Amino acid sequence: MTTPPPPPPETPAPAAPKAPNRRPLVIGAVALAVVLMGAAAGAAYWLRTPSVGDPLAVSPEPLALGLFSVEGSTGPKQEAIALALEEINAVGGVLGHEVAAPIASEDAGDLLGADLDAVLGSHAMGGEQLLPGLLEAGTLYCGNAEPYTTTPGFGDGLYFSAIPGQDQMVRALVRLAAEDGREKIVVPHTPGSEVWLDAITAEAQAHGVEVVGVDLLRAMADPSSDGVGAAELLEEGADAVIPLEPTAVVVTEPLMDEGLPAEGVYLPGLPLVANPTAPLDSLGPAGSTVVRHHSGGERFPEIEWGSSDSGDMSYAAQFGGVTAALYDCVNLVALAAEAAGSVEPAEVAARMPAVSAGGRECTGYEDCVARVRAGQDIAYVGPRGPLTWDDGNLLVDVPFEVVRLHGEGEPVDTEVRTFSLGS
Repeated sequence: MTTPPPPPPETPAPAAPKAPNRRPLVIGAVALAVVLMGAAAGAAYWLRTPSVGDPLAVSPEPLALGLFSVEGSTGPKQEAIALALEEINAVGGVLGHEVAAPIASEDAGDLLGADLDAVLGSHAMGGEQLLPGLLEAGTLYCGNAEPYTTTPGFGDGLYFSAIPGQDQMVRALVRLAAEDGREKIVVPHTPGSEVWLDAITAEAQAHGVEVVGVDLLRAMADPSSDGVGAAELLEEGADAVIPLEPTAVVVTEPLMDEGLPAEGVYLPGLPLVANPTAPLDSLGPAGSTVVRHHSGGERFPEIEWGSSDSGDMSYAAQFGGVTAALYDCVNLVALAAEAAGSVEPAEVAARMPAVSAGGRECTGYEDCVARVRAGQDIAYVGPRGPLTWDDGNLLVDVPFEVVRLHGEGEPVDTEVRTFSLGS
C-alpha cells in the first residue's frame, strides 16, 4: 500500500506590522519647538532692546547713586535723573545691572551713611557740611556746590563741576558789558558776595573795565538816592550795574531813577527781587540783559521757588539748566563706569574726563555705550552741548543763555553762547 506523502508544511501567517517608534519624532518635534520659541524670544528681545554689545565686565553690585537736594527742588531734579535712568536701563543698565533711582536727601548725614558710589547735587548751601566728608569717604560727586565750584584741585579728583557757578555767570556778564561798550560797572555787595565781586573785578580788569563796589548794607541803612550816591556814581562815569543780592534793588533803582538806562543793567540768572508779590516769570526791567543757565531743552523741567521762610523776598530759581546738568552727570558717571569696567568711585572718576572729551562725539547713552563697549574713545555731548573740564575737573567752556529783554520784561532775544571761563 502506497503511503501518502506528508502534507506540506503550513505557511505561517504574516506577522502583524510592528507599530512605529514615535518617541524620536516626538522628541525632535519638541526640540524644534523649543528652538523656534527661543529664536522667536531672542528676536523679540533684540527688537525690544537695541544691541549695544557686552560690557567689559559684570560688576558684583549695581551702581549706587545719591542726590543732594533741598526741599522744593527735588522733584524736577528727580524727573531729569529718571529720564537718564530710563534710557540707561532700556539698553541693559551699567555693567550688567539696572541702575536704581538715587537716594535723595537734603541731610548730609543721610548720604554720608549710605554706601554710595556717586552723589549728584546742585545746591550751594550745605555743601560745606556734605562734600568734605563725602569725598573723604571716597565717593564721587558730580554737580555744583559753591564755593568748591571754582576751587582747583578740590576733592582729589572725585569732585566734578557740571553746573556753572555764580562766579562764572557774573564773569560772563562782565564780558557782555565790555562788548556793549560799558566802561564802569557798579557792583552792590555784602560780605557774603565778595567772592563774586572778586571774580567780577578780575574779569573787568582783563577787559579794561573799571569796577566800583557799593556796600549794600550801608545802602540798605539809607535806601535813598543820596544814601547810595547814585547821582555821584553816574557823574563819575558809571554806566552799568550788576546786582548780586536780592536787596540790591536799593542801589539799582536809585541809579535808574538818576538816569542809568535799563540797557546798563546786567542780571545773573533769574533776578532776586525784594517784593514777595513779584511774578516769578518777570526776568528784569525792559532793556536789561540776563545771563542764565542753558536750559537743555523742553525735556527738562524748571525749578521754581516761592517766598523765603522769612517771607521778605521771592524769587525764581534757575531754569532747567540745573536739571539738564544732573541728566548729564548720570550719563557721564554711567559711561565712565562702563569704560572702567567697575563702579568703584576712584576708577569711575579716572574715566570721567575721557568719556566727556576723549574721542568721537556721541549723543545719548545708547549711542555712547555701544561705542565704549566696541573699544572706541568717545566725547559725550549732552543736551547743553559738550562738557570740557580742566585738570582740576572744573568747567572750562560754559554754555549760558543770554537774554535781552524788552516790553514788560519778556525775552526778546535769547542766544546760547559758550564762554571760555577756565580757572
